[in-house]
Amino acid sequence: MSDHEVLIKQLSRAAKPVKRTAAVWRRVLVWIALALPAGALFSLLAQRALTDWQQPGAFWAVIELLLTLCIGTLAVVRTFTLSIAGRKSLRWQIFIPLVAAWLLVNVISMSEGHQPLGNIGDGTPCYTFMMLAGTPMVLLMLTALRRTRTLHPVRTLLMAGVGIAFMALSLLALCHPVHGDFPDFVMHIAAIFTLIGATILAGFRWVAVG
Repeated sequence: MSDHEVLIKQLSRAAKPVKRTAAVWRRVLVWIALALPAGALFSLLAQRALTDWQQPGAFWAVIELLLTLCIGTLAVVRTFTLSIAGRKSLRWQIFIPLVAAWLLVNVISMSEGHQPLGNIGDGTPCYTFMMLAGTPMVLLMLTALRRTRTLHPVRTLLMAGVGIAFMALSLLALCHPVHGDFPDFVMHIAAIFTLIGATILAGFRWVAVG
């Protein structure tokens, strides 16, 4: 019994106070406050003109931007909530109407633009922009998730990738023609899936518990 007491005393002396994790809403605000400027800074490597919001059809571009920010923010909220065991998170079904609305707005924008059907390669600059903007966001997200780790790394990183991709897309909306076209849209989708996959592959071992 005395040996147990000695062990307990030794462990007590070696123990350090645990810093409580910040509230989810605070972590989300801090991440967004860091990620958007960092993404914007990296995106300067891809030279693009700012969006002309006075063009006809800019209304749909504004709606698309708001939907993009909403999806990205909710995805980040769900990411940080999932990273804490036992915490009740937003249901994934909440994204179905939002993504459906985002797709519909894109279709309307493309139909009103009457742009000639080009090659898929014409959307490469958009893909490059999103990759540049998303790279620092991935690093910031993995650093934030490293703080708590997660029991569900794939699910958490999948949602993190969605948040990162749509935040990068929101930056792209600030320097993109108000009317999209099909090649651009295809490359936007390709960039979204690339960022999701990169987030999962880069972060699995980094954020998984054990």
